[in-house]
Formats: sequence, structure tokens, C-alpha cells
Amino acid sequence: MVEFFEYIFFSVRILFGQLSAAMLLLLLSVVANRWRDWSEQRRIWMRVFLIIGAVFYPLALGLGLYDPYAWGYDHRLLMACAVCALLAAWRYPLMSLWLTLAAIAHASHWGESNNLWDYLIDPLTMLWALLWWLYERFRGVKHAKVPSV
Repeated sequence: MVEFFEYIFFSVRILFGQLSAAMLLLLLSVVANRWRDWSEQRRIWMRVFLIIGAVFYPLALGLGLYDPYAWGYDHRLLMACAVCALLAAWRYPLMSLWLTLAAIAHASHWGESNNLWDYLIDPLTMLWALLWWLYERFRGVKHAKVPSV
């Protein structure tokens, strides 16, 4: 039975790579939802991930002139991340925790990557944000009132 779970774990890791700080905190917020309602913060967070993914991934895959993935090797992005974490700390504590955890993980070389983007966000987080957005969009359509003629 243990071999089965190891197979599943490593299959997911091969497909998506290491989990980012965003995914770890998303999973933690789902578990911690019993003690505190994180739904509003998670809603804002998902929108931020969706915007980052809509801009970042097409450009990183070569659809534009700029490659934002290359910026992840520059330490100025790390400093900008720290400043954003300080600015977001009082209003959005989960966002601040995300930026801080990603910066600490990058500086400590927790993963195999030298790029800060790999610690900030991953494709699995983007997939979760996209599915959440689609669910939110079509949930309202299902309950919408159909006008009578």
C-alpha cells in the first residue's frame, strides 16, 4: 500500500515539479478554514494567481518579447517581494505570508531551483485558480433567474 502512495506522490512531482509556497499555503488555508474563515482572502488570492498566470506563463513560454522567468534569477525581484510582503502585511496576512515564505525558501535553497518564480507559483496553483474561477463564473449562471416573456 505504501508503494502505491509513493507512486502517486512521485508521479505528481514529475508532472508538476516541486510545490510552491502558494500551493502549500492554499492547502494550509483549506485545512485551517475550520478555525478561521479564510474564504475572502482566498478569493483575492485566487484572482492574484489568475492574473499572474495569465501574464506570466504565456510570456515565459515565448509568446512575447520579454521573459519574466529570467527575472527570477535577479535578486531585485526578491527585494521587491519583501517590500510587497511588508505592504500587504496588515491588510492581507495570507498574501504576506506567501511572499515571505517564498523569499525564505528561495534564500535557503529549499528546492532544486535557483529561480524565485519556482517558489512563488507553480502550474498546479494556476490550474487550481483557473478551476476555481470557472466554478465561480458558472455557479452564478446556474442560479440566475431566467426572464419570462
